[in-house]
Amino acid sequence: MNFKIWHQYFLSNKDHFGHIDWRDERPLTAAERKTISSSIPQFQRGEYSEGKHFLQFSKAMNDKNYVETIPLFIKEEQDHSGVLGQFMAIHKIPELQKHWLDDAFRGLRKLAGLEGIITVLLTAEMISMVYYKALNRATGCRLL
Repeated sequence: MNFKIWHQYFLSNKDHFGHIDWRDERPLTAAERKTISSSIPQFQRGEYSEGKHFLQFSKAMNDKNYVETIPLFIKEEQDHSGVLGQFMAIHKIPELQKHWLDDAFRGLRKLAGLEGIITVLLTAEMISMVYYKALNRATGCRLL
């Protein structure tokens, strides 16, 4: 696989949230807030990781492009967490400090080696694709 392509992708995509107009947001209805307020903090927390183990295991690939791409991927995930955190702050949804599901995903990633880390991350990404579509349908929020 050519990781240089992914490296370029993450470099070119690093400001992809710059267009968000945070003023263009209507308040959540009580029903919408109730529907999403228990799940969105879990996703916000899950999107943030320092990726120490991922970086450590990535060095075993002996591929400079791969090793240089992983921090860009981690930064993009952290940006997702930041955007969700800002959305939550606007709508007064508190952030989670700890959750068992996040602990489970992090624990699995630490124990699993590089292939396991990637499998866990891909699983979370597939779940998030469905989740964000559901968020969009559950609320009238343009930002979501």
